[in-house]
Amino acid sequence: MRQAEIGKKISDLRKQKGMTQEDLADACELNVRSIQRLENGEVEPRSSTLKLLSAALDYEFKPYTETEDAKKENKLEESLLIISVHLSSIIPLVIYPLIIWIWKRDELPQLAEHAKLAINFQLSMFLYLSCSGMLVIILIGLPITIALGVYTFFISIINAVRAVTEQKVSYPLTLDIFK
Repeated sequence: MRQAEIGKKISDLRKQKGMTQEDLADACELNVRSIQRLENGEVEPRSSTLKLLSAALDYEFKPYTETEDAKKENKLEESLLIISVHLSSIIPLVIYPLIIWIWKRDELPQLAEHAKLAINFQLSMFLYLSCSGMLVIILIGLPITIALGVYTFFISIINAVRAVTEQKVSYPLTLDIFK
């Protein structure tokens, strides 16, 4: 989106100054194809290119701010952490989502919610697996243990996918331990 806006602005300013793409390319010491790609919104100009364009068109282009880049990086980091928190439920090790929750709960509130869901799920599954493990003695526990293992595997993957696609994440059979 930003590429198209910058490209249109470059094109408009160039035309206002009565310049051709060749004239602008010469003034900026760029090739004509670069100007065409910029104006068509095919590429995002580097900050050095924006400085050259600013000088040639008497207009101050503002490069991407660090905060926009930081937001993109934070969103990517948050998405990867959310996925990892849900996938950590495959092998119920409550310590991983607990560490993530404590470490990032103030910075990334959405991640904190996902971590709490995963912690509750993992604690619930640990409790259920412990009970089914005790029932192995009377043979009914073995199918329950296997079913819980399969359920844990699939629901963890499903919720990781749901989290990435920003759908509602839910863990049926989960006790509300952390609220």
